[in-house]
Amino acid sequence: MQEITVTPTVFNWLPLVAKGNSAQLVRPGDLQYLGAFRLPGGDVRPETFAYGGNAMTFNPDGDSSGSDDGFPGSLFVTGHDRLAYGELPDGTQVAEISIPEPIVSDNLADLNQAEFVQGFHNVAEGFFTELEEIPRIGMQYLDTPATGARIHLAWGQHLQPDDPPVPSHAWFDPDLSGPDMQGAWFIGNQPRYVHSV
Repeated sequence: MQEITVTPTVFNWLPLVAKGNSAQLVRPGDLQYLGAFRLPGGDVRPETFAYGGNAMTFNPDGDSSGSDDGFPGSLFVTGHDRLAYGELPDGTQVAEISIPEPIVSDNLADLNQAEFVQGFHNVAEGFFTELEEIPRIGMQYLDTPATGARIHLAWGQHLQPDDPPVPSHAWFDPDLSGPDMQGAWFIGNQPRYVHSV
């Protein structure tokens, strides 16, 4: 039986393992709870995960010098959300953290704590300034021969303006000290909201 790792989501922060044929649909019974871990950092905004975690992506090559605990790679995670009307214009910074061994416990003090691989950086500074009211963000780490390693970013807000339309996609380098953000773009002739409700 093949074992594959399913990337943790912003909703659970917990690594899961799927067992079975990766070409088949993953069902709830295929997932196994492995535990949880604590996030690093303090609570001073914008460089905090409090009111953050809007987007997260897995870097399979991250934290190469980290411990050999069976949980390789790292996570890029957004911090405290950017707030509109000048309240927190430098919010939604991105940090890279290690993935420590998860622990099953009801006691928070028992959990291992992740460490910063790269601290918070304001990679989207000057971008998406028209999309700051209750931001909705997606990030995906992709390493392709055409571009090399890039983190693709989709940025929106709870009510996306249509007139005029605002470009909401970009990418940046995983080296957060020099992210070289490129964009913002539209995706072809797609509407800003892909699915109607």
